[in-house]
Amino acid sequence: MLQTVYYCRRSKRPQADTFWQHCRMFGYDRDPGLMRVYLPPFLLKLFTDLNSVNSSLINQVVKNGLDGISLLLPPGIKPTRKNVIDEDFLNLVVGGVDMFAGYPKKKHVRDIDLMLDSFDDGAGSYNKVTLKFITDLLEKLESENKIDWDHESYIDCVKALEADKKAQSGILIVRKNRDIKKAPRTMLSEDDRMLGRKFKNKPVLTLYRIVGEDKGWEHDGGARWMPNIRLPDNMVFYKTCD
Repeated sequence: MLQTVYYCRRSKRPQADTFWQHCRMFGYDRDPGLMRVYLPPFLLKLFTDLNSVNSSLINQVVKNGLDGISLLLPPGIKPTRKNVIDEDFLNLVVGGVDMFAGYPKKKHVRDIDLMLDSFDDGAGSYNKVTLKFITDLLEKLESENKIDWDHESYIDCVKALEADKKAQSGILIVRKNRDIKKAPRTMLSEDDRMLGRKFKNKPVLTLYRIVGEDKGWEHDGGARWMPNIRLPDNMVFYKTCD
């Protein structure tokens, strides 16, 4: 019976499914007290991270069923070989990046106003909220173009964080009476961008309530909420898409 393993295999392009297969070296009915595995620290971390990914998948299925499952992987790790899955049906969302809707719909404005009525919107302010509250907001934040802002994928990512217990709360930044043109090159002010970057391990949702009377909104004027989301650093989310 195999009891001692020296694992030194290092891949330039690690794949999650390959490492999961290699975990069979631990067997199914072996006594942990009799097993000895020797490996470099960076491979130990990789196995630890991928074990968390596997636990996340199980937790997501238990909590949310088979719909809306996201695979959370460390940077540089791919789910599997390119010829195994069609990348046209795989949506990738990278953490630590600001993503915003340049074409937000004028929809659910009153509902969002009520949800955010009691939140501080002063310069430099932020609010700690539940992940459920963030997903409730994301449900109401749509774009004219799914490529511009895929709110359903962001919802699934936040639910994956909750199921994996990577984060139990998020950060909400609210700013009102903003005057931003339609489809801007960037949404956030420099101060708000730097503020969001402070929370590296939490999802950060920033909402600007814009007037929208001119600057490209002429044919669809009126107030609306423009969202920006930043998912935790050092995470990559894979999600199958239709």
